[in-house]
Amino acid sequence: MSLYFIRHGKTSYNQSGRLTGSVNVPLNAAGKREVKNIIKKLPKNIKEIWCSDLLRARQTCYIINKELNLPVKYTFNLRGRSFGSLEGKTWEQVTEMYPSQQLRLKDKKQQYNYHPYGGDSVGDIKKRVKKVCACLKKKNHDVLVITSGGVIRLLRYACDGRIRLNIRNCLVHKLNL
Repeated sequence: MSLYFIRHGKTSYNQSGRLTGSVNVPLNAAGKREVKNIIKKLPKNIKEIWCSDLLRARQTCYIINKELNLPVKYTFNLRGRSFGSLEGKTWEQVTEMYPSQQLRLKDKKQQYNYHPYGGDSVGDIKKRVKKVCACLKKKNHDVLVITSGGVIRLLRYACDGRIRLNIRNCLVHKLNL
């Protein structure tokens, strides 16, 4: 069995370098084009889609599933990490406001555990991701997972112990279980 992860298509927040987290930002025109282009790169053996319940992931799923016509499970557990009051700000703004925090927030290994500015701790996200990973490991067919880059990074880590640093929009990441 294989899992195929896709980070949602681009949003205006992605393009302007803003912290998105749990904000319900829609895909922009470039993001919709990316999603349409990724469809032909998906394997034909996928039997089910799991998707974050956030708008940008749901829009990505909708565009893909117009072609695939598969059952979809939307789940809060695939939501990106909330950055609390920092959401919507650029990294430059975060650096100006809180210079000592920027590196901790961008820690790719995500080994810290505090609730930044009213947002989620990494521990919160890891608990959610482990629940999803446990369910996906029980499947006997290939599944497409549509979510955020941070969740894909943690899912990969939870499932195979490897850390991917750069999770770009609309690329297919395969994991064999």
